[in-house]
Amino acid sequence: MRELRHFFKERWVELLVAGVWLQSVISAAFTGNLILLALTTLGGLALLALIFSLVGRLRHGRRPPKYGVGEAFAVPRQALIISVGKQPNTAVFTCREQKPQWLGLLCSRATEGVADTIQVEAGLDDDHVTKKIADPWNIEELRIELTLILDWLARNNVPPEAIVIDITGGTAIMSAAAFSIAAERHIDSQYVRSDYDANNAPIPNTQRGVFVARYPEPHLG
Repeated sequence: MRELRHFFKERWVELLVAGVWLQSVISAAFTGNLILLALTTLGGLALLALIFSLVGRLRHGRRPPKYGVGEAFAVPRQALIISVGKQPNTAVFTCREQKPQWLGLLCSRATEGVADTIQVEAGLDDDHVTKKIADPWNIEELRIELTLILDWLARNNVPPEAIVIDITGGTAIMSAAAFSIAAERHIDSQYVRSDYDANNAPIPNTQRGVFVARYPEPHLG
């Protein structure tokens, strides 16, 4: 029984996201019902947001975040963490808009070259960039690498309120892992929306950053 409790304590995030939410999304996708798929995906993310936020509040005792409120690109950032997908355009646009001094890139072996392109386009040297490679479908591995990125930023004296985690790119599991870490650490998370043309390609210069969750800054004193 003790081993079972330890297992659930250590693996609850993986079980919740991969074992429940992702399986529900896959099942909904197989029905061919787009409305059901959208409800399952968005409803599941909303539930995950609530759970991770509650866990974060219990651990850190801070006030709850606001969801989907505000223009993310309007808030100055020292550090930007990006989950890297197969195309660099949106991430490059985000770097140009937010001009971070520090950049964390979470990628897979397949998207490592994309991460390198993002670094070049961001104009940051190796001292101000860290790249972590993980299995894009292993949420525990992804969370470990994201934690290492946050530890690296902490060593460089970047406070949590100066960091934003962008969950736009990568697999659904990468986005969920990034969001779960952001919620637990009470770090702002954002998503970049775009307008699309008839070929389902992003229209240049239509991207806008929106907050997934925005945390109030801690009061000093």
